[in-house]
Amino acid sequence: MISIIMRTHNSEAFLEEAIESVLSQTYSGWELIVSDDASTDRTITIASGYARRDGRIRLIPGEHLGAAENGNRCLRHARHPWIAVLDSDDVALPDRLSLSLDAAQAHPEVVLWGGRAILIDRYGKRLRQAVVGPRSHEEYEQHMVSGRVIYVMSPTAMFRRDLALELGGYDHAMDGAEDVELMTRLAERGPVMTLDHELALYRIHGASTSSTLFNKQQNVFDFLDLRAKLRLSGEDITMAEYRQRLREQPTRQRIQQTARSIGRAQYRAAVVNLAERRPFRAAGNGLLAVLFDPTHAYHRLRNRLSSN
Repeated sequence: MISIIMRTHNSEAFLEEAIESVLSQTYSGWELIVSDDASTDRTITIASGYARRDGRIRLIPGEHLGAAENGNRCLRHARHPWIAVLDSDDVALPDRLSLSLDAAQAHPEVVLWGGRAILIDRYGKRLRQAVVGPRSHEEYEQHMVSGRVIYVMSPTAMFRRDLALELGGYDHAMDGAEDVELMTRLAERGPVMTLDHELALYRIHGASTSSTLFNKQQNVFDFLDLRAKLRLSGEDITMAEYRQRLREQPTRQRIQQTARSIGRAQYRAAVVNLAERRPFRAAGNGLLAVLFDPTHAYHRLRNRLSSN
């Protein structure tokens, strides 16, 4: 049995497609928890309609909590030992749950599962495939001893509920990438494995990739990278300490860090605008990406070309 958690906030644009993808699963022993974070659009109406038609779907409306605390509300309401994550703008492929649960039964020591995701644009056009995370026990061990940040593609993630609750759930200090940060703590408690199967469609669109959100995510990723490396040597660091360290950097380093953040955000915006068929905006973003962080833009473009 598995609990699917779906956090919503003004999610009417893609919510029906996301819920329909759960209803289309080949595995039927699921519950879907739709936890709403004070939406002001038709999200509640859409979700409540599905909940009336199928008893496996539960809607939990509530006040504005933010992504992390909304995720914790989902964990508390979940009834089953495994948690599958599905954002309200993503799509689960039909065999996602059955493939993940079969793997979990064969390898009970694994605490976090993931798989391949297909990136799609706002209109559902397939862009490319994406996969992160260890694909074997040996690769997991290599990641751990090298201090690499371990996580999987969010719309393919399935993890143990009891362990997530024991670890305190999602951390609100990591809002923007709270799901990745929880995965890194899960990885410290047991193996992580990525299946060689396409499990979900991961939607890339402007509303989900604003520059503000991207910068918050990048800040958390940089923190997680530093924390993982420090823990190899027996040290540790909190997010508050990391932010204080950033504030104490020399002016030149702070300027360089700001330029890198702008460059990465502009590169991301260029990708999104291309996906949303706005080539002139994409070109402008691409130019700014090269101006502010040419090294990052070069490496990302090279990796993208080599994967095609």
